Amino acid sequence: MLVAAAATRHGDGGADASGDSDAAASPCDPGWDPPGGASPTPFPAGAVFRAVTVGSLGGDTSDDILLLGQAGPNIADTRAVYIAYGHPSMSLRCYDLALDVGSTIALTDVVAVAVADATGDDNPDVLVLTREMRQPTVMVARLFVGAGDGTLVSMSKTTVEGDVGGVPGDPDPTYILARRTAGGHEVVFGGLNDIWTSEVSGTTLALPARVDPLMDGGSTVQNIQDIRTIPGASAEDLLVVTQDAAYQYQVTSPTTFMLQGTAAALPSGAAPRFFRAGLTTASSIEGVSGAGDRVDFVAAPPASTSGFQSSSMPMMLGDMALTRLVDGTGRDVVVLGHSTAGVELTVFLATESGQPSDLIGPPSTILAGELLAAGHFDDNISAPASFYVVPGTVSTVAPSCFFVASGPQPKLQACL
Repeated sequence: MLVAAAATRHGDGGADASGDSDAAASPCDPGWDPPGGASPTPFPAGAVFRAVTVGSLGGDTSDDILLLGQAGPNIADTRAVYIAYGHPSMSLRCYDLALDVGSTIALTDVVAVAVADATGDDNPDVLVLTREMRQPTVMVARLFVGAGDGTLVSMSKTTVEGDVGGVPGDPDPTYILARRTAGGHEVVFGGLNDIWTSEVSGTTLALPARVDPLMDGGSTVQNIQDIRTIPGASAEDLLVVTQDAAYQYQVTSPTTFMLQGTAAALPSGAAPRFFRAGLTTASSIEGVSGAGDRVDFVAAPPASTSGFQSSSMPMMLGDMALTRLVDGTGRDVVVLGHSTAGVELTVFLATESGQPSDLIGPPSTILAGELLAAGHFDDNISAPASFYVVPGTVSTVAPSCFFVASGPQPKLQACL
């Protein structure tokens, strides 16, 4: 295995949990053995999470959670991807594998993480984007190659001088993704208006090339919030979401993206926002974009949008998830945000037409939460999906897990 987590399971006081007196105090799930022989380890106290993604790293049908962050609030604290493999009764109090992505040369921002097949062997890989605050600033893209059984066998990285905007410690929006090309695979990464692409040769990332400015007619596309792949038969187009519109681009060369069709304006208008992809098929992708107290749906191909607004929405959106919590149709929306009451969680269930309408109870005020992770984490795809609300800083407040109990009156319930 490429990078192992800490070797032993520990309890709250850091004592070895193998002794009877400390075993009950361990926050890790009893009886759980991760792939590759790693041992579950509690997240470092005070660890700060910057981003989360969900994907299956292989070996089973469950989804896994990857949290990108640093081991504490200090400059010298380790930067890492903490991987928690999905399993029954998962509590998300511990991680199973840590991928060190820190820098020994300069202050490092961890900015984006993704799960995708970047090498073409049909095994999921892990992609990580970091920013090293040197003079000049350096972007680092890393490819951790997956073996298809949940383990990672090698790492390749490539660097480029440039930046993705934002300020140190808060460089959003950023993105990293892998797309299938006519002749292989490439990794696309960047933020705002700076985009780079790196071809994958075997399991190695090539030196990046800067992508030409994206054009919409005679105008340059500005303030890119996210880029995602649109699944295709031989090569994949790209969905580009800005602060006010969605676009579909075909990649005609590694550094040239050509607009397909016309842009689709976001109903809530121009505003700083974020985009979260949620539902994909063999040929399409759909996600949600948030601004203010409104949710905009984005779908491609072709690029299209629709709006959704509710008086029960938190005043300030923090994170969202577009998923299917009850059945295989429609689209359900989980919204995490802040209001005068504190951190609020709201869940909207879809109707048969796909438009969320049913609010499950009043907005719930919870102790802490900055990130959402939705998926099937129990290796049973026929069971309802669930989602975790993850605090941005590790403390005594544990992540909360919820699912929807279906029936004449669906209810939001805590996971067992």
